[in-house]
Amino acid sequence: MVIGPARVWHSWAGASATESDYDNVPAYAADTLVAPPEIVRAQLINGGDAPFPSGMLIRRILAEEVGGFEEDFRGMHDDQVFCTKLCLTQTVYAQCGSVFFYRIHPDSLCQTSISGGDYAGAKQRFLEWLDRYLKGRITTDSDLWRDLQERLWPYRHPVLHRLVRSRSRFQRKAVRLGSSAARWILPSAARGWVRQRLGRVKR
Repeated sequence: MVIGPARVWHSWAGASATESDYDNVPAYAADTLVAPPEIVRAQLINGGDAPFPSGMLIRRILAEEVGGFEEDFRGMHDDQVFCTKLCLTQTVYAQCGSVFFYRIHPDSLCQTSISGGDYAGAKQRFLEWLDRYLKGRITTDSDLWRDLQERLWPYRHPVLHRLVRSRSRFQRKAVRLGSSAARWILPSAARGWVRQRLGRVKR
């Protein structure tokens, strides 16, 4: 199995290629063999998508072994589910350099999902599917399982997630306020100590 990244393509519509087109650089090592499940982990940790099927070259027997596409997925993430099943079981050669163009336009499935407010729900559906798919296949103390539960947490505990985010924003504001106050009030010798303490809170 071989995969290659896409060149995200805007200049077909007349935009400057140097300003709008870019290579969709993967979050895993390129020009090397990547063992499972590292591509799926990179996808979860970085919040990105699985390799595009248009940039994949696989043996038919591998597609058959994982059961092909999932019938329950139509539209968003149908290709991601298929690619994820492959990358969970197969060592992949990930090459460097774009191998195809991926056209961006406002009427695409992804763009209409984002503009219509359905993207987060589709992402949660994919993550919930992956949670069910992995049960019994991997141990609950594996890095992949922990990564997945971390990505699912905001969807399963939305109120707590909002509270944690609010607390983090409050802490950052408090750090900035404390730093400003220290510059005006404290002598220079004490300011270093305050910066050190506030830095720990910030982290």
